[in-house]
Amino acid sequence: MEQRYRQISFTYLGPKMMRLLWRLKDPNVAKRVRILHMHPHFIKELIDAESMASETDSVFSLFARHKKLLACRATKTHPRRRSYTLDAVVMNLVTVLRGLPNLSEYHIAWVSPTLPAYPSFLTMPLLHSPITRLSLEMTLENLERLHPVPCIRKLSELDLFLRPGHTLDGR
Repeated sequence: MEQRYRQISFTYLGPKMMRLLWRLKDPNVAKRVRILHMHPHFIKELIDAESMASETDSVFSLFARHKKLLACRATKTHPRRRSYTLDAVVMNLVTVLRGLPNLSEYHIAWVSPTLPAYPSFLTMPLLHSPITRLSLEMTLENLERLHPVPCIRKLSELDLFLRPGHTLDGR
């Protein structure tokens, strides 16, 4: 169990990530995590999915979903794809990231387009864990949105990888 949770990654949103978030709420499991890799592009996907769902909710789409569900019940198969809400995922992330007491390495890869809102959950481990190594791989625009990094004094190693593709507005 020590090796299984030593290094974890939050990359793709799905049942595996949600199961991991649920497991990490247990303090006996959370204390085993030493290295965390975060790729927050799934937050943008959640935002896009929620906005698309709100646009396409109509009588016809509700009827189509109901018809599809009835067809699945008739064949005794159920759709495997679960839908997650943005609020639920972010709330679970915040809870877990606050409760990692032995986290020593934190790697953030945030090269996707910028998110509409500042993802404050990214800095949670920096405030609540004794991180000594921080690795940031992001665009310059995303780095500006992450500033200021609160634990810069207690770091022994900082790796910064700036990726092209930023769209600064003439600065």
